Amino acid sequence: MNKKNFATDILKELAWTSENETVTFDEGVFKVVVNEIVDTSRWSNIYDLVFEWQGSFYRTSYSVGATEMQDEQPFEYADAEVECFEVAPKVISKTIYEPIEA
Repeated sequence: MNKKNFATDILKELAWTSENETVTFDEGVFKVVVNEIVDTSRWSNIYDLVFEWQGSFYRTSYSVGATEMQDEQPFEYADAEVECFEVAPKVISKTIYEPIEA
């Protein structure tokens, strides 16, 4: 599995960026592909962050306080760099069920 370390400051900015938006740093242009809640704990929401950089995709996760009383910011307790895993997009089909209109 390919891994790459990214500066925590970059990832903090990406965490506050909406999907399909780009952010430019000295290291290049980063595009947020996925930034969604994937789990919760008593005090935190856990997010999955996937971004594109230099034609490759990378994934990491971060947590944010679940309420205004939990003052937890993305990557608050991370080191100066965070290890991210290289990923590839995979299209899957999904069946959903919708109401029938009379």
